[in-house]
Formats: sequence, structure tokens, C-alpha cells
Amino acid sequence: MQYFINMEVECYTLVTGETAVTGFSRMWKWWGIVFILGSVLPNTFPGWTSSAATMFTYLFRLSDSTVPLITTIFLIAIALSVTLSPVVYNTLERVELVLVAIIVVSLLVAIVITTSLSAGTGIVTEAPQSVANMPRYLAEMELRRYSAE
Repeated sequence: MQYFINMEVECYTLVTGETAVTGFSRMWKWWGIVFILGSVLPNTFPGWTSSAATMFTYLFRLSDSTVPLITTIFLIAIALSVTLSPVVYNTLERVELVLVAIIVVSLLVAIVITTSLSAGTGIVTEAPQSVANMPRYLAEMELRRYSAE
């Protein structure tokens, strides 16, 4: 079936010189958004849950063979929380707030672990000198740009 649909879309494009989405959008202006959502949404949650399940199995030292099962459990949990929640927006907002907090804390921990104190103080102590030398740096760049031509 997909073969015949693709061939018809190809024929339409060759005959009219426009994409099938453009043709559909002429019939109803919201078709473009429907096609975009139809291509993006099916790939969003499975990819997100699969990567989360992989990280979950790594953190709890589970077998890699449990990733599909955990992914399925995560997808069902997402579907239930979005479907059964009386106010979907509030649920998603709370989940996103937790995720952003986790990301910010993880980023701060990573910065503290991977950088030394001298690197941070070096930025503060050397920045004024670099700003003071800015006209000289700009003049050198200007000379190099015109001399290279």
C-alpha cells in the first residue's frame, strides 16, 4: 500500500511541481499542521522513553534486554498520565518543571566536577586585561584581513 501511495504522491509532484502537502493544504488550510504533527509526534515519545529506559537500566545495573519492557512501561505511564489527568497542561507542566530542575542540577554538578577553581578565577582575573587589549586585537585582525587579499 505504501508503494502505491508514494507513487501517486510522486506523480502529483511531477505533474503539478508542488508537494502533496501543498495540494492538501489548498483543500483545507490545517492539513499542513496535521502532516507535521503526524510525522513528528510518533517519533517523539518512543525515542524519549527509549533513551530514558536505557539510562534507567544503566543507573540500576539492569540487563540491556529489559530496555524494551521498561520503554513500554514508560510509554503506558505517559499515556495514562496525559489521558487520565483532569488537567493535562498542569501535569505536563509539573513533569517539565522536574525535568528542567534535574537538568540544571546535573549541569551544575558536571561543571563543579569537571572544572577547577583556578579556571573560574582565571576568567575573572584575566578578563579585564583582555578587554583592555581589545583595540590592539581588533587592529591586528583588521591588518590581517586586508593583507591577505
